[in-house]
Amino acid sequence: MSYTLRVDTDWASQITNLRHAISEDTNLIRFDNGFYRVCRPGDGRISLTVSPRTAPKIGLLLTMRTSDLYIETIGGLSFSRYASTLAYQRPTGISLDDAIHKLSQEPRHPLRPQDRFIAQSVIVFCVAESLRFNQIGTAVQQAIIATHGQLLGVSSQFPINAWSEMAKNWGQTSEAIFAAMSDEARNIVLKPRASLSSKERQFSERVDTSKLGGKLGDFARAITVLKRPPMG
Repeated sequence: MSYTLRVDTDWASQITNLRHAISEDTNLIRFDNGFYRVCRPGDGRISLTVSPRTAPKIGLLLTMRTSDLYIETIGGLSFSRYASTLAYQRPTGISLDDAIHKLSQEPRHPLRPQDRFIAQSVIVFCVAESLRFNQIGTAVQQAIIATHGQLLGVSSQFPINAWSEMAKNWGQTSEAIFAAMSDEARNIVLKPRASLSSKERQFSERVDTSKLGGKLGDFARAITVLKRPPMG
């Protein structure tokens, strides 16, 4: 499947639509009375073309695993981890546009390896972590809007360091949430949606984040999509 995403003032709603298209719903109730979503099982992948606001005809192709929302390639190049200096980056809507522009012009206009790695990391962080955490998607959108002077009282710089610890602990927090569920809830969540009985479809359970404690409890309240635990 192929999807598109544009760096624009409706970033959060685009992310929501993409999230709903590539993950599954659950009946697990969040602290805000919304519902968690969960990554799909299997080894499926999607193609995602990310375009800058300033030049929507330009596109940078990403491939993403639907089982964990990890981006494997960006612009045809393999990607496996964030740059060590990513936490120091404070991208704006303009610099996010610029990163897409520069990467899409390779190899005709090659970047220095470190500059390429940072640009890749910024784009991947903004996309993947927005999908996993609605709060991050909202923060990226606010930075984009503020960049263009359409939002007062909000910085046009998106402080990645403010969100990096939460992002690093996405997998661990997801595991803790699954561990805190009842056996019945866990079994239903991990079943294929199409195989659920009418009784199972009506089942719901509130996730008690206080059981997780400390930072994991805080992160659990921020997660929107849960990482699916490995089979077995």
